[in-house]
Amino acid sequence: RQIQAVTRSPGRVVLFGISSTPLPTTSVPTLSQDQIVDGLKAALGKGITAAVNSLGHSDGFLTNAAVRIPLRGKLQSVGKALRLAGQGLLVDDFITSMNHAAEQAVPVSAAVFGDAIRQMSITDAKTILSGPDDAATQYFSKTTRPNLFVWFYPLVQKSTDQVGVTAKYK
Repeated sequence: RQIQAVTRSPGRVVLFGISSTPLPTTSVPTLSQDQIVDGLKAALGKGITAAVNSLGHSDGFLTNAAVRIPLRGKLQSVGKALRLAGQGLLVDDFITSMNHAAEQAVPVSAAVFGDAIRQMSITDAKTILSGPDDAATQYFSKTTRPNLFVWFYPLVQKSTDQVGVTAKYK
C-alpha cells in the first residue's frame, strides 16, 4: 500500500488516499513521514465524522443493516418464541428501543476517536498503512475501548432508560 497525493497545481496537495495500486511515479510527489501521518489522520478524522453523522441520529442504527443491533443469545430465542405467540410487535419495539439508545450515545464517540487520532504516532500510522485491511480498526479498538466504555456505559444506561429498553426487556 502507499499514500497517494493527487495534485491539481504544482506544490498544492488536494487529496490524500490509501491505495494498493501504485500510481505512476511522475504523478506522486515525495511526501515526508509527517505529511503521510497528517494525511492518514485527516482521512481517519473525516471517516469518524462521517460515521458519527451517519449513525448518531434517529434511525441511524435501525435502518442500517450493517450496524443494526439485533437480538442476541438468549434474547434471540425469546424473540422467536414471542413472534410465534403473536407478540412480534413487542420484539420489534424492543429492538427499536435498543437501536435508538445506541443512536443517542454515538455522538460522544467523536471526542474519544479524535483523541486516538491526535495521539497517533508515526509507528502507529506505519502499522495501519502496512498492516491488514482492518489495521485501523485494530488501532482504534486498542486505543479507544477503555475510554468508550467509561463514556458510553452511563450514556447507554441513561439512553436505554429514556427510550424504555429496560422496561421493554422486563
